[in-house]
This record gives sequence, C-alpha cells and structure tokens, in this order.
Amino acid sequence: QYLQDLFLASRQVRSQKMLTYRLSSDTSFSAKDLNFFLGARCVVVLLSAEMAQCFCRPALLPPLQRAFHPPHRVVRLLCGVQDSEEFLDYFPDWAHWQELTCDDEPETYVAAVK
Repeated sequence: QYLQDLFLASRQVRSQKMLTYRLSSDTSFSAKDLNFFLGARCVVVLLSAEMAQCFCRPALLPPLQRAFHPPHRVVRLLCGVQDSEEFLDYFPDWAHWQELTCDDEPETYVAAVK
C-alpha cells in the first residue's frame, strides 16, 4: 500500500496507470495476465519468500520469465529475502534488473518507475 500511495502522490507518475498483481502458490497465469505485464512500461517485483517459491512451479516460471522481460523495465524490491545468485537460475537477466531497498528514499522509488 505504501508504494501505491507514494506513486499516486507523485506528480511524475500519478498520471500513469498502475495495476497490482498478487502471486501466490495457487496462482494461475493466463494470457490476459501476461499481456498486462508485456504492456507495462515498468514492472516492480516485490520479492517475498512466498513469491520466490512460485519460481519453483514449472507452470508459473515460464510466464514469469516472459513477463519480467526485457530487464531494463524490471525493478525488484526484496521484502524479507536476501539477494542470491540462485535467482539467476530462474531469471538470467536478474543482474540487470534495477534493485531498490527498504532504505531507499521515496524519491528513489519514484525515479525508478518514471
């Protein structure tokens, strides 16, 4: 909710359409869902332990790999997980995603998505 409020309060990104998508172990990923991601200018990935477990699901990983590409438009925020080279096994472009931290200033979040 914090990020949504921050982006809505920012003149620089307020006019942009913002969609949220919750992934969990029982999520199915449709072609319509993939189109939402492919049409996005920026994808912010809030990476929690639960979401990281989704990477192990063979039915979910390929659509996520497509959705989180190209890497220049993907921003990751690690939420309760540590960065790991293991993520490169799932997403070869992982190192090219922009990374935000909980310690970053609000302006840094806004700059990452504008």
